[in-house]
Amino acid sequence: MEIKLLKTEHALLPWEEAICARVGYERQIPYLGQPKANRNYSEGDVWEIWQHSIAVGSELAFARMIGIEDFMPHVNKWKTQEDVPGFEIRYSFKKTGIRLSSWDDENATYVLIGDGLSLKTRRTEHNNWASEPYRALGWATGKQIKEQGVFDSRYNYWMLPLANTNKMEQSLT
Repeated sequence: MEIKLLKTEHALLPWEEAICARVGYERQIPYLGQPKANRNYSEGDVWEIWQHSIAVGSELAFARMIGIEDFMPHVNKWKTQEDVPGFEIRYSFKKTGIRLSSWDDENATYVLIGDGLSLKTRRTEHNNWASEPYRALGWATGKQIKEQGVFDSRYNYWMLPLANTNKMEQSLT
């Protein structure tokens, strides 16, 4: 299946950002107040909700980039369904590369997204109160990440540097 990328960035409107806030909170609900239940609890629940909300925004923005206007992000974060049909989305604050954990599907296609809601900006009516745009930075299959990436045994994941990802202009298959 070949997917055509219609654009490489998407700014969220207030109603889309509200979805991100809701789903981000819902993704953290099972872990609220339970530091040992969440493997990434180093900054606490509020930070986790913020991070989930930003990740949800990257999923929503990518769906819009490929023309899925009716996409609704899901709460499931246990890898039993794709983030966006046909794709796993990886948000990166530092935009360094695509990370693949040992429990991730090596047959999936991973898309690296940056910017968006992590960038604080004043909203104005001039641009419909839109967020800073999320940007599609690169993509790779899980197999590519394992074969061309670097394995970090301390954290049990592979990292494919951004410079080694497929460019967004290349066909997403």
